[in-house]
Amino acid sequence: HQRLWPRTTRPRRWRWASLALLVVATLLAVPALGVTAAFSVALSAAMLGAVVLPFVNAWRVHAQGASDVG
Repeated sequence: HQRLWPRTTRPRRWRWASLALLVVATLLAVPALGVTAAFSVALSAAMLGAVVLPFVNAWRVHAQGASDVG
C-alpha cells in the first residue's frame, strides 16, 4: 500500500483535492490550447502521476530498508 504520506489520516481528501486540481488545470488550459488539447494535457499529467507515484513510493521504502519483498 502507499506510504508516501504515512501521517495522512484522510486520503479521501487528497483524492478529491487532486480531482479538483485536475479540473481547474483543464479549465485554465482551454483558452490557451483548445478543448481537445487541454483535456489531453491534463489526462497525460494525471497518467504520469499514476505511473510515477508508485515508483517513488517503492524507492523511498527500499531506501529506508523497510521493503516487504526481496
